[in-house]
Amino acid sequence: MSYGPQDATAGDISSVLSAVTTSVGIRFPALMNAARSCAAVRVTDLTLKTAPVAEDTTGWPGTRVGTPLPLNCSLNLHFKVLRRYRGGKPRIALPWLDEPDTTDGRTWNSAPMNTAATAFTAHVNELKTTHGNITIANQVNVGYYFGQTAGALDRTGRQNRAIPPNPAPPVDPIVQIVPNQIMGSSRRRLRAHTGAPA
Repeated sequence: MSYGPQDATAGDISSVLSAVTTSVGIRFPALMNAARSCAAVRVTDLTLKTAPVAEDTTGWPGTRVGTPLPLNCSLNLHFKVLRRYRGGKPRIALPWLDEPDTTDGRTWNSAPMNTAATAFTAHVNELKTTHGNITIANQVNVGYYFGQTAGALDRTGRQNRAIPPNPAPPVDPIVQIVPNQIMGSSRRRLRAHTGAPA
């Protein structure tokens, strides 16, 4: 999210956290199976290395009724930007929806998928307001890395790619949130819950 007109104080970030947790508590539980939960919410100001951070670990359990899907299944939302470039595009993988929301195990049914995307869009829009001394204007994507250079060799002798930081990160407003009908897979979520190394 982009904000202005001044740097955020710890109080401002706490105000943003309060708005986020209120919205999460209202919109997210109905999209998560009862076997899932949102464990915490953290708001981090990325404008400065010493900028404030605020966190709420209350936890919000899911209330959706149905057979839960495997832990690695996700609903992927793509964040569209106007700038065209090669490379990864902004998106988020959410542990939302469950078995009744897919008929073939590969794609989401349109109605629940669109309901989830609408809920996330409403969540973002609810945050676009004044919080203390700052006003959130847009959801944005920040391109922190740019290009690639040859890195060190790995243990098999292959060259690793080193992706350097972008000295002038571009900030692109998100103009549309689009759900992907193909079910996503987040392997990191499996490792996180089974104790395997990440």
